[in-house]
Amino acid sequence: MRVGYRRRPLRARPAAGLRLWPATSGVLLLAAVLWALSGWVDAALLSHDWPGSWAALAVPLGLTAAFAVAELVVLHVELGRNAYSLSLSELPFVVGLFLSPPLPLLLARIAGGLFALGLRRRQRAHKLFFNLAAWSMEGSVTLVTFAWLTRLLGTATAVQWLAATLAILLGTMQTSTAVAMAIKLHTGEFNRELLRGFLVSGAFGALTSCVAGVVAVGALTSSALEAGPLLGLAAAGLVGYRAYSTLRQRHSSLELLYDFTRALTRSSAGSELMTALLDQVRVLLRAESAELIVVLPGAEGRYTRSTLRADGTLVTSAYAPGPLDGPWSRVIDEDALRMITSSTRDEAAQAYLSAHGLRDCIVAPLHADGAVVGTLAVANRIAEFATFTSADAKLFQTVAAQAAVALENGRLVDRLSHDSNHDALTGLANRALFRRRCTELLATAPQQPLAVLLMDLDRFKEVNDTLGHHHGDLLLVELAARLLEHLDAAATVARLGGDEFAVLVPRAGAAAAAAAAAAITTALAQPFQLEGVCIEVEASIGIALSPDHGEHASVLLQRADVAMYAAKTAGSTAEFYDSSRDEHSPRRLMLASQLRQAIDDEQLVLYYQPQARADDRRVTGVEALIRWNHPTYGLIAPNEFIPIAEQTTQIGDLTAWVLRTAIAQCARWAAAGTPLAVSVNLSVRNLLDFQLPRFVVQLLEEYDVAPSQLTLEITETHLMADPGRTRKVLADFHRGGVRLSIDDFGTGYSSLSYLKELPVHEVKIDRSFIVGIAGDDNDIAIARAIVGLGRNLGLDIVAEGVEDEASWRQVEQLGCHLVQGYYLARPMTAGALERWLAARHRASSAA
Repeated sequence: MRVGYRRRPLRARPAAGLRLWPATSGVLLLAAVLWALSGWVDAALLSHDWPGSWAALAVPLGLTAAFAVAELVVLHVELGRNAYSLSLSELPFVVGLFLSPPLPLLLARIAGGLFALGLRRRQRAHKLFFNLAAWSMEGSVTLVTFAWLTRLLGTATAVQWLAATLAILLGTMQTSTAVAMAIKLHTGEFNRELLRGFLVSGAFGALTSCVAGVVAVGALTSSALEAGPLLGLAAAGLVGYRAYSTLRQRHSSLELLYDFTRALTRSSAGSELMTALLDQVRVLLRAESAELIVVLPGAEGRYTRSTLRADGTLVTSAYAPGPLDGPWSRVIDEDALRMITSSTRDEAAQAYLSAHGLRDCIVAPLHADGAVVGTLAVANRIAEFATFTSADAKLFQTVAAQAAVALENGRLVDRLSHDSNHDALTGLANRALFRRRCTELLATAPQQPLAVLLMDLDRFKEVNDTLGHHHGDLLLVELAARLLEHLDAAATVARLGGDEFAVLVPRAGAAAAAAAAAAITTALAQPFQLEGVCIEVEASIGIALSPDHGEHASVLLQRADVAMYAAKTAGSTAEFYDSSRDEHSPRRLMLASQLRQAIDDEQLVLYYQPQARADDRRVTGVEALIRWNHPTYGLIAPNEFIPIAEQTTQIGDLTAWVLRTAIAQCARWAAAGTPLAVSVNLSVRNLLDFQLPRFVVQLLEEYDVAPSQLTLEITETHLMADPGRTRKVLADFHRGGVRLSIDDFGTGYSSLSYLKELPVHEVKIDRSFIVGIAGDDNDIAIARAIVGLGRNLGLDIVAEGVEDEASWRQVEQLGCHLVQGYYLARPMTAGALERWLAARHRASSAA
């Protein structure tokens, strides 16, 4: 009996066929020895008288034909992933034990198997001769055992049937063992489970053959009337089994197809989908290996080949441009499925399979968007003596269609995943992916150092404004390519937005982080050539280290941002995070979130600093200075929360509150008989609000305050930031009668021509020139120049920052009109100011 058994695909080792020749020779030698030892058995027990002269030729020919048919008509039993192939060749052997002498029987066995496997199935030489040797040994063992048992137990019919069964079983067991050893030599794999499968399936086939053989012997030795119905019944049973097997195979294929579809839907994209696809294809088609070839889009002639081998290893490789070889190229060119088996009359295809160690294969095209984008193939049917059929080809065509859809969906998922984690313009990681990788590194290796570098291009807005956003985009793309080229491959480079880039360097301390910053500087050293335009770019880089500067991705990014702005301020290329430069940042974030509530809950308060005439020292006005009476932090100066208001667009509401409060207080002082002019500071954002002049006029009318009693102070730098846009707002204030003052004059870069043209009424000399002016000739010279300029333009001059009597006398001598400073009085609340004025009035009256 010949048995084919596979628990899982087995992969042949190189030159494995050569290893079978010694085993074949050994089996043949053992068979010859057994045949020689059979001479001591009584010849009468091993020979039979043929019923007539016709039998001398008919019986050997009939047995030869029966052995050939038994090898060709194989019963396949496939349970799960285990495949059994039963040839039932013991059936004619049982018949021959009772009807033929031993030597013709053995020769008929060899001749029938040789015809079936050599001429019809074209089995390879090393396998064919091994099978011939195995049959010789099996026949010798069976004949000797049958003769010995018959001599020992007797020649009764029942005893001979028992002897025949035991002899067939023993011969089958030794053949199964020999086949297992041959597989060990052929593939290098052997285990007890494999041998157990051979022995069980062999015993099952042997018992089945013995029962059928005994029935056949009884029919053949009886009359033709008895033999005909029995043989007809046996043929009908065989046909019925084949039909049942076909139906069961179809049902099993449908179940496997359903499992295949479900497995693909559960698999994600990428290599997981590829492995699941090829593994399910192998299971469904019961093949040793499965292979997927995908033609790369946009790369003519390039393709990837992914092969799931018999041992479960997935091998993916990219090939250089060139035509595909073998059946694969024809499948793509002809857009048609190809199945190649041992019966395929295509010498080139057979040669290709033989050269690559394949017995058979099916190759199907894969379609996407109406074009062939690759191939899917399976090779080497798991059952040793079965091959792919037309039914397998139809099933595989359906599988290939579903696989194409799954791969296309997987590609879309990969694309969506990539787009959600990468910047669309540069292809670099985006903020989300950068934060995730940083978090993963901090979680997996918390003790190892890590560096976060934040880079911002200097004057990138000028590139967009001058050359347009197209050139700006080209610059960012080229910059991204340079960063990838100059930075270490282990670093993650990301574009966070606009012209802001971040670099994550794992296992990097201060030295490695500084080296990464130097690499970025090197990347920017050469000018960028953008469509004929040469652009030189510089950047400011901030560096934060873990764990020194933080242990969370968000903290490291925030502190790298602080360091980057420190680099901008210092004019340096790169700066490490310094906590001394960031001591208010958590508090600043909290104040930003609480400022709106502070306006609504009246936590804000105005302080007033008096201004007096330089000559007679009479107080004529005050400057309104805002404070935040915070419930937790106490009194907060304006230089801490005014910039927050400007950044959060709450400056408009804050200015409106100051104007209303100051003008209302001015009205109350006038009503009390102490009229005082009031000055209010405006932000640069206020100068861009075209509705503000109308709002101020309405407030003055509402509280019945003369416009000349209100002075709006604008710093010199704010005034000159965009004089073209602010001129309309200033003109509206001027038409409304509101006085305008330039604060901190002398510290900016204003043009004297703009100063002449703008409708201002007053100039306040910056306090840096007034503090200690009595003993500094340079400050005196600057102040004298400003006073002379202001007087020539018809402007009032205010000296701010007077802190002693000598300074007062000096600014008075220079010709300043008003004086403001701590020497006169510190800022105070409205009530405190009223008491201070009353005390000052009493002191003046007493003098």
